[in-house]
Amino acid sequence: MNIAREQPSTYLGPVTGKKPYRFHDGVLGFECDVGEYQVCVRWDWGAAKLADGTYALLQVCRADGGSVFDWRHLQQIKNAVCGPEWEAVEVFPAESRLKDPSNARYLWASKDQLPFGLPGGRVVLNSTEAFAPQRPFEKHGAPQ
Repeated sequence: MNIAREQPSTYLGPVTGKKPYRFHDGVLGFECDVGEYQVCVRWDWGAAKLADGTYALLQVCRADGGSVFDWRHLQQIKNAVCGPEWEAVEVFPAESRLKDPSNARYLWASKDQLPFGLPGGRVVLNSTEAFAPQRPFEKHGAPQ
């Protein structure tokens, strides 16, 4: 039951329009589109300065400038850009380190399993099985 009456989750599709992107600090990465989102990717972050494809920082913006809020869309973007077995986190910093210059979300991703997370294996419930009901996927194009 979808008591909030939200629209079904949508499938974003594959990565398109990939081209080079230079971040404000001069680091070269790439940008691409995933559905209605623009994603800029750099292959280093913090102390992880390896350009071997082990770590990535994803800056995610909606093409129309609106707010990025759909967790399922962020999961699809991480899967499409990095791969389904990569893990990613979002950081909510101390106010003294806050950076809020645009309507963007940032995912710090690793090819290696992170040393924290929810225990156990994969659990996915449909909209009628969950305690706090999840909205359904749209009828066509739903990821499995």
